[in-house]
Amino acid sequence: MKKLSKYLASVLLMIVVLSSCSSSPEDINVADLEEPCEYVDATEQCLDAIIQIAEGADSPDQLSEDDKKRIGELSKKGEEIGEEFEKKFGGMLEAECPNLEDVFKKAVMLIDLEIGDLL
Repeated sequence: MKKLSKYLASVLLMIVVLSSCSSSPEDINVADLEEPCEYVDATEQCLDAIIQIAEGADSPDQLSEDDKKRIGELSKKGEEIGEEFEKKFGGMLEAECPNLEDVFKKAVMLIDLEIGDLL
Protein backbone atom coordinates (compact mmCIF):
# COMPACT_ATOMS: atom_id res chain seq x y z
CA MET A 1 0.00 0.00 0.00
CA LYS A 2 2.87 2.38 0.80
CA LYS A 3 4.48 1.69 -2.57
CA LEU A 4 1.23 2.42 -4.35
CA SER A 5 0.82 5.70 -2.47
CA LYS A 6 4.38 6.74 -3.30
CA TYR A 7 3.86 5.79 -6.92
CA LEU A 8 0.63 7.79 -7.17
CA ALA A 9 2.21 10.77 -5.47
CA SER A 10 5.14 10.63 -7.90
CA VAL A 11 2.84 10.42 -10.91
CA LEU A 12 0.75 13.33 -9.65
CA LEU A 13 3.83 15.46 -9.05
CA MET A 14 5.16 14.67 -12.52
CA ILE A 15 1.83 15.64 -14.11
CA VAL A 16 1.78 18.94 -12.23
CA VAL A 17 5.35 19.77 -13.24
CA LEU A 18 4.85 18.86 -16.89
CA SER A 19 1.56 20.69 -17.24
CA SER A 20 2.95 23.85 -15.65
CA CYS A 21 5.69 23.96 -18.29
CA SER A 22 3.42 23.43 -21.24
CA SER A 23 2.26 27.00 -21.81
CA SER A 24 4.43 29.05 -24.11
CA PRO A 25 5.60 32.58 -23.35
CA GLU A 26 3.75 33.82 -26.43
CA ASP A 27 0.51 32.93 -24.62
CA ILE A 28 1.21 35.28 -21.72
CA ASN A 29 -1.64 37.74 -21.34
CA VAL A 30 0.04 40.95 -20.24
CA ALA A 31 -3.28 42.29 -18.93
CA ASP A 32 -3.28 39.46 -16.36
CA LEU A 33 0.06 40.56 -14.88
CA GLU A 34 -0.37 42.57 -11.70
CA GLU A 35 2.75 42.62 -9.54
CA PRO A 36 6.20 43.84 -10.66
CA CYS A 37 7.72 40.39 -10.15
CA GLU A 38 5.07 38.84 -12.40
CA TYR A 39 6.34 41.09 -15.19
CA VAL A 40 9.93 40.11 -14.44
CA ASP A 41 8.97 36.42 -14.45
CA ALA A 42 7.18 36.82 -17.78
CA THR A 43 10.19 38.59 -19.25
CA GLU A 44 12.41 35.76 -18.05
CA GLN A 45 10.14 33.20 -19.72
CA CYS A 46 10.51 35.01 -23.04
CA LEU A 47 14.28 35.27 -22.66
CA ASP A 48 14.58 31.59 -21.72
CA ALA A 49 12.63 30.57 -24.81
CA ILE A 50 14.74 32.76 -27.10
CA ILE A 51 17.96 31.44 -25.58
CA GLN A 52 16.78 27.87 -25.96
CA ILE A 53 16.10 28.44 -29.67
CA ALA A 54 19.29 30.38 -30.38
CA GLU A 55 21.86 28.50 -28.31
CA GLY A 56 22.68 25.88 -30.92
CA ALA A 57 23.22 28.40 -33.72
CA ASP A 58 26.44 30.29 -34.36
CA SER A 59 24.62 32.87 -36.48
CA PRO A 60 21.05 33.79 -37.42
CA ASP A 61 21.64 32.09 -40.79
CA GLN A 62 21.71 28.72 -39.03
CA LEU A 63 18.21 29.14 -37.65
CA SER A 64 15.17 27.82 -39.46
CA GLU A 65 12.53 30.27 -40.66
CA ASP A 66 10.18 28.94 -37.97
CA ASP A 67 12.81 29.62 -35.29
CA LYS A 68 13.39 33.13 -36.62
CA LYS A 69 9.64 33.78 -36.62
CA ARG A 70 9.28 32.48 -33.06
CA ILE A 71 12.20 34.61 -31.86
CA GLY A 72 10.48 37.63 -33.41
CA GLU A 73 7.20 36.80 -31.66
CA LEU A 74 8.97 36.28 -28.33
CA SER A 75 10.84 39.53 -28.75
CA LYS A 76 7.59 41.41 -29.43
CA LYS A 77 6.00 39.81 -26.37
CA GLY A 78 9.01 40.84 -24.28
CA GLU A 79 8.70 44.41 -25.55
CA GLU A 80 4.98 44.44 -24.73
CA ILE A 81 5.72 43.21 -21.20
CA GLY A 82 8.44 45.84 -20.75
CA GLU A 83 6.28 48.68 -22.03
CA GLU A 84 3.39 47.76 -19.74
CA PHE A 85 5.78 47.45 -16.81
CA GLU A 86 7.12 50.95 -17.45
CA LYS A 87 3.59 52.38 -17.69
CA LYS A 88 2.60 50.85 -14.36
CA PHE A 89 5.78 50.87 -12.30
CA GLY A 90 8.53 52.88 -13.99
CA GLY A 91 11.89 51.34 -14.84
CA MET A 92 12.46 47.64 -14.33
CA LEU A 93 15.79 48.37 -12.63
CA GLU A 94 13.82 49.51 -9.61
CA ALA A 95 11.90 46.24 -9.22
CA GLU A 96 12.81 44.25 -6.14
CA CYS A 97 12.45 40.75 -7.53
CA PRO A 98 14.67 37.78 -6.68
CA ASN A 99 15.29 36.87 -10.32
CA LEU A 100 15.86 40.38 -11.71
CA GLU A 101 19.64 39.91 -11.84
CA ASP A 102 19.18 36.64 -13.75
CA VAL A 103 16.93 38.40 -16.25
CA PHE A 104 19.60 41.00 -16.95
CA LYS A 105 22.27 38.30 -17.29
CA LYS A 106 20.09 36.46 -19.79
CA ALA A 107 19.53 39.66 -21.76
CA VAL A 108 23.30 40.12 -21.96
CA MET A 109 23.66 36.47 -22.99
CA LEU A 110 21.35 37.15 -25.93
CA ILE A 111 23.55 40.00 -27.02
CA ASP A 112 26.54 37.65 -26.87
CA LEU A 113 24.70 35.11 -29.05
CA GLU A 114 24.75 37.70 -31.83
CA ILE A 115 21.15 37.31 -32.93
CA GLY A 116 20.41 41.01 -32.52
CA ASP A 117 19.03 41.30 -36.04
CA LEU A 118 16.21 38.96 -35.06
CA LEU A 119 15.22 40.76 -31.88
